[in-house]
Amino acid sequence: MSKDEETIKNDFYIIKQKVKDGRAHELSESDTSYLGACTKARTSKDRTTQPNSTIPAKPRAYSLKNSYMSGILNSIGTTISFDTNEFKTVEEYVLAKLRPYIGKSQLEILEEITGQTYKEKIPKNLNKMITDKIIGKDDELAEKDDLFKKTSFIIKNSPITPKGTYRERMSFRNLTLSEFEDTWEDSYWKLFFDETTILNILWKEPKAGSKNGERILEGVNRISFNDDNLDSMEMSYNMVKEAIEKEDVSLLPYPNSFENQILEIGPKGQKSDDAYNTFFNKDTTKTCFFLNKGILFEKKS
Repeated sequence: MSKDEETIKNDFYIIKQKVKDGRAHELSESDTSYLGACTKARTSKDRTTQPNSTIPAKPRAYSLKNSYMSGILNSIGTTISFDTNEFKTVEEYVLAKLRPYIGKSQLEILEEITGQTYKEKIPKNLNKMITDKIIGKDDELAEKDDLFKKTSFIIKNSPITPKGTYRERMSFRNLTLSEFEDTWEDSYWKLFFDETTILNILWKEPKAGSKNGERILEGVNRISFNDDNLDSMEMSYNMVKEAIEKEDVSLLPYPNSFENQILEIGPKGQKSDDAYNTFFNKDTTKTCFFLNKGILFEKKS
């Protein structure tokens, strides 16, 4: 672990600072790279006191994150280099790559990095085309920096209005029915939202009516979830679980299903019109979880 000492030390100080600031209730495993502050309680409702704040927080313990241990296991049998990582967080890596292009439009950046120009039909996935070229495609990143082998992360692109609000919800992969056999605490989705670093690259429209291609690279927004967020997500997860158990799609967490909902279900893909009629037909559905625009704006503020 000596090669990872600087990254682990950085993680320790991130956790320590939140506790000193009276923000232990905002801790998330996605705040850090390798060293996590995992929840440690009998139930998800357990709370304890924290220093410098009267707000109760979940009991937590230091842990080596699941993604870090997976990276260690995957490295067994390979030649290990003891060079330290150039970056301590995935966010540092992404920001370093994007910084020269902040303030430029999509088409300006694309021409600068590829020489390509588009006069008429601009690809819908223009943002991803650009970021894949600058940052690297998801399956290439592990070769670019050792940090990516031991962290759980996703990189997203979001269009932003001139007022700073989101144009779209944030979607994730298609839901799989068999994944909801587990309780929330043992589920894939609890681990995903608690531990995954979400880096959202923001593309802002310079004025009302701006088109795809004219949007300006504004920066990167790191998204993590606090205790209250995860409690709300648990409600959405359990609604899907109940809908599957009772084979009743009306029980799914559609938008505005309950107060302070942040995670909702929706169709995914071009041929998803029958997503709910065929919801129980196959293990992999035509639906996915979305973060609604309200929570995205809250995390950006």
